[in-house]
Amino acid sequence: MSETLGSKALDLLEQGDDLTPIDMGEKLAELTSKKLQEVIETHKAYGAEYYIQIVFQQENLHARCLPNVHHLQSIVTSQSPGMRPDRSCFKYNNKTDELTYLWSLPDLASCTFMIENESELSADEQQLLGFVKDFFYQCLSSIQQKKYSMKNLTF
Repeated sequence: MSETLGSKALDLLEQGDDLTPIDMGEKLAELTSKKLQEVIETHKAYGAEYYIQIVFQQENLHARCLPNVHHLQSIVTSQSPGMRPDRSCFKYNNKTDELTYLWSLPDLASCTFMIENESELSADEQQLLGFVKDFFYQCLSSIQQKKYSMKNLTF
């Protein structure tokens, strides 16, 4: 009898997870590196420079959210993308073979936690906190611009 991905994920979820957050971070870094290499190899003729977003997604199977099933998706664009949670962004130059890390954002709940608990964060988390602050600033600026433009509308 063959097992489905959903049944296997449920079995693993019931057994518990022995991975520490550090182990998960290392595994995510390894998978991200592999995904970047895959994108770079398949986009050799794409253009001189392009942006690669790596999206960390939780899998929804059979309308049940399984917290132990995740995958990485890559999105390639010619223009710099806006910041969004659960993503990392890189810039790649085909001519110089140079990959530049631009930013990362955790999930929205983690972003909120970081803002609310800024004084408790370690020195290692300061770069990520900077990205989170930039993201919230962009969101607030966008809301403010929409409010301002709505005030000036005439009918």
